[in-house]
Amino acid sequence: MAERRILAGHDAGQVAARHFPRAPDAATARRLLGEIAASKLKLAPFATDAPIALYGAGNLGRMAREFLDAVGRPFDLVIDRNAAGLRNEPYWWGHKVMAPDAVPDAVRRSHVVLVTVATAPCVPVEAALFDEGFEHVVPFYD
Repeated sequence: MAERRILAGHDAGQVAARHFPRAPDAATARRLLGEIAASKLKLAPFATDAPIALYGAGNLGRMAREFLDAVGRPFDLVIDRNAAGLRNEPYWWGHKVMAPDAVPDAVRRSHVVLVTVATAPCVPVEAALFDEGFEHVVPFYD
């Protein structure tokens, strides 16, 4: 159920998520709750010096930018499916804005992608980014 991830030489801890196309029946739900209750999760923030890309340029992406600016942690680019429409938006001037399919493979491997969207659950967004070749994807907001 869980896997361990290493990011820029640091152990990022266990990451566990499941997606169900429909609600499980009562017996399966009880079994799953038992698994959750029996598991020992060690979820904690992790530090990394990996370069950052923000995924999502909406209101939560703007808030993430403001936070990163306030703590002095620069980011290299903004990834958004509506990149073409956002490139001329003054708020993002001075930052690269790219669609996911336009991000070079080297960046997909080297950068931690901070997911800042709220229009979809994080797990499917994370899975889609992994499927597109991004190696390090984490939610910005917990």
